[in-house]
Parts: sequence; structure tokens; C-alpha cells
Amino acid sequence: MGYNASTPSDKKQKLQVMIPLLIVIAITVLAHFIRTSFVPAFERVSSYYKLVKGSVEVGDELVLGKDDLNNTWQVLDIDDSEALLINKDYVRILSYDGLESHYCSHLGHGAHMAYPYIEDRGQEPEPASQWDESGIKVWLNDVYLPYEFNEKEQTLLCDHGYGDVFLLSLDEYRDYIEGNPDMNIDLPWWLRTSRRFNEGVFPDYVSHEGAIGKEPIYDGSDIAIRPAIRVSIAD
Repeated sequence: MGYNASTPSDKKQKLQVMIPLLIVIAITVLAHFIRTSFVPAFERVSSYYKLVKGSVEVGDELVLGKDDLNNTWQVLDIDDSEALLINKDYVRILSYDGLESHYCSHLGHGAHMAYPYIEDRGQEPEPASQWDESGIKVWLNDVYLPYEFNEKEQTLLCDHGYGDVFLLSLDEYRDYIEGNPDMNIDLPWWLRTSRRFNEGVFPDYVSHEGAIGKEPIYDGSDIAIRPAIRVSIAD
């Protein structure tokens, strides 16, 4: 049996095929790295320095925090040396107690809403608040905050008495979001405030249609957490 050695011509033809293929693979890997690592990191650093320099305006979108949770924020308001930001989507589905069940329903993603029976007496609900003792406040500030934000980002956060990371109040929702369909998300989400219906206190929330919830729901319901933050900016 004879031995057929590869000729220089054969090797040259193989190289002519392999080199372009290796170039395509290298470009694909590099593009993936740029898209998934470099660009998100650059956007995050760029957003931080925009705040530090004060070069942000209402309506701007910023990238703050890790990218394994939604980390895109929209500027809702600028007041003196601070900006109010809200997450563009939700970061977790939890009860107002800060607990998570795995109940599934038509709301999807494990969200569910449980409605108490409240007799309609034709009266307006009386404002009340239970934010300070809520599990959501604890989760946002003791779990979410140190995980999500690096040290530089954390130095920008401002606490006005309801936590470095919080939920919008009913009035803030009305002032900045209500009536803007571009700010809706696909799930109902909690607000920071609450109201008293007859003898019970129930948290405020926004429906998946973007309307303020009129019917009270139990604080054990699992709906979306859409955090807000106030950050210091340059004068």
C-alpha cells in the first residue's frame, strides 16, 4: 500500500479555507464580547459620570447597577442637586411583606393578586401608610441595594426618610407617570403608599394597564417591584 503525502498545494488550499473561517469565528467572539460585556460596562460608567457632572435631563435613560437584573432607569424629575429615577421595568415579584410565593395565574411570571371582601359603603378610602415596616423596604435596602449597586453608585443615593431605594408614592405616580403609556409595564406593581378601606389598610398599586388600583388587594399578593431612587447630581 502506497503512502500519499500532502503536497504543498494541498496545504495551501486548506489554509485558504481555514484562515477566513478562523477570522469569522474571531470576529463573532469579539462582537459577542463587545455586545455583552464592553457595551454594558461602558454604558454603566458613562451613566455614573453623567450624574456626577450633572449632564442629565428629564426623560434621559441611564444604566446603573448589574445587568443580570433590569438596570435601565429613567429620569422622572430634577430638583436642585438631585434627580428622581425609576426603573424602566420590574426587578422582582414579591408580596408587600417582601416574601415570594410561586403561585402562577393569568398575570404570568408567578404574579398573583388576592382581593379582600370589602363592603361598599360609598365612602372614600382614608389615606394610611405602612411603608416603614414593610418587607419590601427591607428587601430593597438590605438585599437588592448592596447586590445591585457598586460603591460609587451607592454614594450617589439619597435617603429622604423612606430608604435609599424605595417605591413611588401614589402622588409621585400621578405626577410623573400616570397617562404616559410608554411608562407602563406588563404586570401590576406596588406603590409605597397605602390607604385605609373601612377597618383595613391596603397598599396602593398600579394595574398592568397602567391605572391606579381602585380595589384593595392583600399585602400578601405577589406583584412587581419597580424600584425608584433619588441620586445626587452636580449643581
